[in-house]
Amino acid sequence: MITGSGVIERTWFNSRRDHFVRQVFNDFFLLIRRYHKLYGIYLGCFVQEKSTSDCLHHQRVNAVQVELLQQFSTMVGTEKKNGLLWQLKDLCHQIWPREKQDQHIHGVLVDWLIGSLFHEAMKLKENLYLLNNYGLSALAMNKPCDHNGVQCGQLPAIAHMVDFGVLISRIAGDVACQMERMGFLFGQVNYLLRLSLPELMGNSLIFRLFAEQEEIVEELWGEPLEALFNDLFFGQAAVGFCRAGASYLRGQWYQQALGMYQRALFCDHQCDEAITRVAHLKAILRNNPEGLNE
Repeated sequence: MITGSGVIERTWFNSRRDHFVRQVFNDFFLLIRRYHKLYGIYLGCFVQEKSTSDCLHHQRVNAVQVELLQQFSTMVGTEKKNGLLWQLKDLCHQIWPREKQDQHIHGVLVDWLIGSLFHEAMKLKENLYLLNNYGLSALAMNKPCDHNGVQCGQLPAIAHMVDFGVLISRIAGDVACQMERMGFLFGQVNYLLRLSLPELMGNSLIFRLFAEQEEIVEELWGEPLEALFNDLFFGQAAVGFCRAGASYLRGQWYQQALGMYQRALFCDHQCDEAITRVAHLKAILRNNPEGLNE
């Protein structure tokens, strides 16, 4: 049963659906770029080491391990202070509820994959925590006793019956697998978001975001913005730039709107909307050179 306040909240959410869908794309762009950077750090250190023991004792690798733990902890967050990935998971649940999966098949799959990504990141964070806080100590327990020193006899007898090196190696192996699984899941979400674009043609905020994040759009999908718009609008890239321009214009971002309409004209010199809007915006900016929202 949905209460009156629940109905109001759902109505409010639905009225801002375009904004929240745009936020999913924006947050995903931020997260995948962050992951790519962390994966590069991981490859540069952990994979190059020949053994877990070498890895854990290497000063530079240890520092990188601390950095990875900090970054993934921030990405996930806590129940009291959700990180960006946690927030994205919850947002996807709201936008694409499971009970409406027949209406939003791509969205429900994105929601499932983001949830899987979140739980993989949680496990990765825990394993990095174990390596950071117990790795060196556990490996030290497996060192032979030094009869001239004080190590021998300090540990309970059972400690010498457990191969802590094997345990730590397994955790390190789990970290490697989880890094790869996260990369796979990020790739699948990226693919599905690209597939979902034809279903989002009415959301001009999406096209405005693509103009603002043009570099990462090309990086992730291998398409310059003009080529992406050409594909979505059946060879009429100008339409995509006009959609982005219209979104800026509604928000009174006149300089940005002018830029989008000029790019539309570059794609199609005979685009009526772009011709009209460029003339209109130039007239506005003559009286307000900086633009209202600059």
